[in-house]
Formats: sequence, structure tokens, C-alpha cells
Amino acid sequence: MITIILFLAALAVFLVVLSKASSTLEEKAREHDDDANDAAASNVMTVGTNSKVFKFIKQWKDTLVVRFKILVTHFQIVTTFPVVLDVQWPEAFNRYADKVSVISLDFWGLLSQSCWFQPDFLKQLVFTTLLPLGIVAVLMAQYAKTVRTRSTEASRRAAFDNTAGGVLLTGFFFYIVTSTLIMEAFDCQDFDDGSSYLKADFRISCGSNKYTFIYVYAIIMAIIFPAGIPLTYLAVLYLGKERINPDPVHPEVSIKKRESDATIKKTKFLWGTYRPAVYYYEVWECVRKLFLTGLLVYFEQGTSTQVVIAMLITLAGLRVLAGLRPYQREDENNLAEASLWVTFLTLFAGLLIKADVADEDGYDTVALGVILSIMNAALFALAAFQILWTTSQFFKEKCGGAFGIDISKKQRPDGQGPSSGRVGEQYQQHLQQQQQRQQQRQQQHAPLSASPEARTARAGRPDVRPFEQSPRHRSPVPMNNPIRGGGRVPQQSGKANNYRSAGSVA
Repeated sequence: MITIILFLAALAVFLVVLSKASSTLEEKAREHDDDANDAAASNVMTVGTNSKVFKFIKQWKDTLVVRFKILVTHFQIVTTFPVVLDVQWPEAFNRYADKVSVISLDFWGLLSQSCWFQPDFLKQLVFTTLLPLGIVAVLMAQYAKTVRTRSTEASRRAAFDNTAGGVLLTGFFFYIVTSTLIMEAFDCQDFDDGSSYLKADFRISCGSNKYTFIYVYAIIMAIIFPAGIPLTYLAVLYLGKERINPDPVHPEVSIKKRESDATIKKTKFLWGTYRPAVYYYEVWECVRKLFLTGLLVYFEQGTSTQVVIAMLITLAGLRVLAGLRPYQREDENNLAEASLWVTFLTLFAGLLIKADVADEDGYDTVALGVILSIMNAALFALAAFQILWTTSQFFKEKCGGAFGIDISKKQRPDGQGPSSGRVGEQYQQHLQQQQQRQQQRQQQHAPLSASPEARTARAGRPDVRPFEQSPRHRSPVPMNNPIRGGGRVPQQSGKANNYRSAGSVA
């Protein structure tokens, strides 16, 4: 578990370093582009190499961000299952979820595991909801300070973009943990004696003044987090859709335009990982996460029906993913699909446990817990393998690739996604040569009923039409034969219907 946590922490730090490095390389690449028109031939090769390196680092940073978001989303959802679902999960899986819960940023839950810490739902609710708001306040204060100290418009715009990106990132990380806790504040359990207590903390009576404060406070926070974050995402994406997807017919053109548009750079965290036509997919992700975590407590909690509903929501997510294929790279879509299947299998195991199938059929629940833990941890191995494969492909191309293909998004079979490669000039020439050879082959095998141009091209001589051949002897006669007039020899009775070539006429 420590290895997994360190892996994500190192990945986050590496993303920050890559962002700084890519910004520096971008400035240098722009300087090279300005001098490229006046550069000598030897210098042009250097500019091309630097441009390839910059593009590789940028693409690598983008694909790391995608994998980071997929993994964080998956483990934030899975680690809430022991809390939301009333299932006696195996001890191995519970320990695994407790260790990985740091990914959900549930710091209060981590503190409650210690013996000296006394948990309290009200304090947990206030701490968990005010922490992201405090982070946003610090970001806004830093932006205000930057505006006062920096006079240039470019520096202010950069500060605003960084602040907006930090706010969006904060909402992404804290969305699940805050939404789950807020939804639990409205879930009370009634008893036969008429009393009602909060399920998340049975020490709090739902008729007490303390719960009244919790109820009002939870309503305010529900407007900010479970409802406010996806609605904000939707409004931002809708207002910027013309710039995010400027050319719906040509995805590659849209990608180039939106990457160079400075006005929407601040919201890139929402749409940068998706295809232009599916720029709204982050809103759907918020809805899916909310139904699998916070809202799940209201669906027949404690019954097998609740687990089945969670499985159906996961299958709906799989269907949407399979239909839209929202990510720009196909391996990113595969990783997202793998995470959803792991979520589904985890819920299926919970359904088996809930139905006491393991006890009736003699299954080993300890082994089941180990399998669940390994299955969820395997996503890290898949993501790491994809990153290493992407890197190896780039270095393979740099050390002797045939056509200078850079690592880019794979082409989808339906052609709606971005192409698999912004290929080099040599590769484009190779494709053009292949197309020309294919057209020549098609012209050479064109039927007799084809156009005169196709027949002339097939004959190989501009002044002679294609040969008309005998069904039996295949003796060619030019159709423009001046002696025969391009026609056939009249058939004689008792003789075969032959054709004679122009050279045989005397």
C-alpha cells in the first residue's frame, strides 16, 4: 500500500515538474520558430529536433494527467464502498481500502484510525468541507497579491490561468469525499420506539438541535459541492464550446486551435484530456461519481438491491465510455474501461458476499479479499506499462525510426477521433507514394466500360485505346485500327470468330 501511495505522490510531483519544464521548452520552441525562417540548413535540423522533444514532453505530460485522473477517480470510488455499502468485505480488502483512502483526501478518516482520536460527524463534516474552501481562498489571495505586484497584462493573465486551474483541480480532488459526507448528513434511521438517529453517527439524534445545525449546514454545502461543482463545469464548458471545439468536422483542426487559444487555457483541466466532440465528458464523470458514492446511500441501503443498483450504474458508465470513446488516445480509453470493469467486479464480489454465496459454496473469503486487492492494484501496473510503452516508442523512433513518427493519439476506427499520428514529412511522402501506386494499379485493371481516360491510361499509350481481345486466342487488335476501323472481323460461317491484329493484315 505504501508503494501505491508513493507512486501517486511521485506521479503528482512529476506532473508539476513536467509542467514547468514544458513551459520553459515552449518558450524556447517559440524562439526557435521565430528564427527558423532565417536559419541555415544545419540549424533547421536542430530546430526540428527540439520541436520533437517539446512535443513529446507535452504529450507525455498530457497522458500522465489523464492516467492520474483515471486512477484517482477509480480509487476514490472504490474506497467509499466499505462506508456506503453495508457489506461484510474481507479483512484484506478493508485494510487495502483504508490505506488507499489517502487518495480520496479523507484526512479526517485517516486520523480517526488512531486510538487517541475521537471521531465526531459534525467536526468531520465541517473539516472536510471547509478544507477545500480554504485552499480556494488561499489561491484567490495569491492571485490578488499577484495582481497588485505585477503590472504587465501577460503576468496577470498567467496568474489568473494558474488560479483557475488550481480551483478546478481542488474541486476534482475533493468532490467525492465532500459529496459522500454531505449526503450522509441527510440519512437517518428510524427505530420502533419512534426515535431516529444519524446512520453515520448513532450518537447524534435526528431530533436534536445539533442535528438541525448539521442539516442546515449540509444543505448549504450541497449547493456548493455535489450540485455546484458539476453545474459550474457545465456552465464553463458550454460558454467555451465554440473555442473548445471550433471545427466539429475536422477534429485535428479543433485540437490545434484550442491548444493555441490562450483564452481557454485556464479551463484545460476540464476538456484537455477529451476529444473535441466530447468536451462535456467531465460533467458526466461528476454525475457518475455522485451516483456511485453520495447518492448511493439512498438506494435501499443495507440490501442486495443497493449493490445491484451500483453495478447497473457502472454498466451504464461502461456503455457511455464504449459509445463515446472520449479520450484522445486509445490506450487511455482502454485504461478507463479497465477501471470500470474492476469496479464492476468489485461490486459483483460484494453481491456474492451479501447473498452469502461464499459461505454456502465454501468459498474462501480471505482469498477473495486478496484477489480484490490485487485486481485493484493491477490498474497501477497497467498505467505504468502504458507510460513505459509510450516512452519506449518515442526513443525507438528517435534512435532509428523509419519515418519520424511521434507518439500521438491513435486513430479511431470510425475516424472521428484524432489521428494516430501527426507524422513526419517522410512518412507523409511514403503515404502519397502508396496512394499513387494504388491508383495506377486501379487504372491498369479498369474494365472496358470505364471512362476513355482510364482506358487510355491502362493501355500505356496515349494514342492507342486498350486492346480488344478474343475470348479464345486473346489476339489483340487496337480498337483504333485504321484498316479495320476499330471494328471486329465479320464472322464467317463454319469458322471461329477470331480477331486479327493490325500487323497480320496484308
